[in-house]
Amino acid sequence: MKNKDHHLISRNGIFHLRYDVPKDVWSGFNSDRSPSKFETLRTRDIRQARLRRDKRLAELSLIWEKSRTKNKIRSTVQRQSKNFNRYEEWAFDAVQRDQYEEIENFEIALDESFEELLMKPEFRPLDQDEESYRKAQEKVRASPEGKEIIQASKVLSRKLTPIRPLADEWLQTKRHLNTSTLYRYDKAISTLLNEFTYIEDVTVRKAKKFLSELLEELNPRTVKGYCGAFKGVWEQIGLPSNIWSIKGMASSVESVVVLKWINEEYWYLLNECQKFGRDDLYLAIRIAAHTGAGTQGVARLEVRDEKHGRSLFLNETKRETRPRIIPCHPEIYRDVEVWQNYSFSSKSLSRQFTAFKQKLGFKTRSKVFHSFRHGFTNKLENARVMDREIQRLMGHKIGTLTFDTYNVEGLEYHILEDVIRKVDWSL
Repeated sequence: MKNKDHHLISRNGIFHLRYDVPKDVWSGFNSDRSPSKFETLRTRDIRQARLRRDKRLAELSLIWEKSRTKNKIRSTVQRQSKNFNRYEEWAFDAVQRDQYEEIENFEIALDESFEELLMKPEFRPLDQDEESYRKAQEKVRASPEGKEIIQASKVLSRKLTPIRPLADEWLQTKRHLNTSTLYRYDKAISTLLNEFTYIEDVTVRKAKKFLSELLEELNPRTVKGYCGAFKGVWEQIGLPSNIWSIKGMASSVESVVVLKWINEEYWYLLNECQKFGRDDLYLAIRIAAHTGAGTQGVARLEVRDEKHGRSLFLNETKRETRPRIIPCHPEIYRDVEVWQNYSFSSKSLSRQFTAFKQKLGFKTRSKVFHSFRHGFTNKLENARVMDREIQRLMGHKIGTLTFDTYNVEGLEYHILEDVIRKVDWSL
């Protein structure tokens, strides 16, 4: 018998929902084939957690039931086609249509699938005459179940091309990128799938209307990032990707300009961290301010003591060819050691810092954790450090064949060590 706190676990005081995805819906719901899933309920209150758990479990139950219905329909349609036993469901990009000439008429399969639905009480003909039977069929075709069968038949006969499998395949080619980039791509694809199901649904007019609606809710920079994902999917199957462009389109949302933290604000944040006993944020702020690292770099920070000195490995670069390894600033030599005792995800660190700075009265979206990276760059620029040296420390691409291809390792340790010592946050 389940107790009243079933499916609930607590991580760092935050309640999470734990559940197992049924095996019969793995194909449509559980892409990584792991049965156990965890979702944050974003609350520390056990009563609120129970309410959110019950609501989410009810939603999952409906999602799984719908997935089972789709699987049954798909199986029914496939079962009607001879010589179709090993059909790769979405392999339309690898197999020519003429290879399926031996497949029987899909309308027959469709009608036979309808017969199963006609057995249900809500669709059953009132009389045995032909007119009643025809009306019952029309009712089935207009029902959600009937529309699912029609769509499944069109997909199998290559009249419709589902976007989801194409998007999943494209995302698999991007798994080497960092977590934050993958998160943005996943969110972009989810947004696209909420609007369109099939490639054939997307016309130039509909694409522009969709982008226009996004620009009413999101800033242009975010929408431009989404367009990068949309273009990737379209280019993968050889379709023109220029329909996914916001050039010349107006936005109702202004882009947020991220500003740097100034020295006085930096020390105020540190003092308040100590005052409220937030040693974790105290260390994170000091490390970010003296490395230029974002939340992902700080959360995944690795300390490496080598023969030439202490180095910091910041696992946040977008390019696998040049991981960001920089000398440790003398000011945080001890801090990075203590930081190894803490465990944060990038999202958790960002959320906790945002909540803390808002508590202190910093409500603006222009001052965020990433602002320490801006402050770090500003310190180096004011110290008249060369652009190329700043770019190496920041992990940026320099943009020339000479430095990006033939000098991947970058500047030597002692040069970068002298440069990073010029970062000074003193009042």
